Amino acid sequence: MTSIDGATLIARNLKQQGVQYMFGVVGFPVFGIAQAAQREGITYIGMRNEQSASYAAQAAGYLM
Repeated sequence: MTSIDGATLIARNLKQQGVQYMFGVVGFPVFGIAQAAQREGITYIGMRNEQSASYAAQAAGYLM
């Protein structure tokens, strides 16, 4: 039986829900989830702060 970590579970479930892009702050706390998302085919876009990430996610949502 193979074990799977929480970050991979999150990334797989987001992919199943149709998520194509993730926006977030670059840093150690989110490194595992960002890496798992990229392995699952989700584009992770790192920003310098939370406000710019939320603006970018909002713009991407309007454009898609």
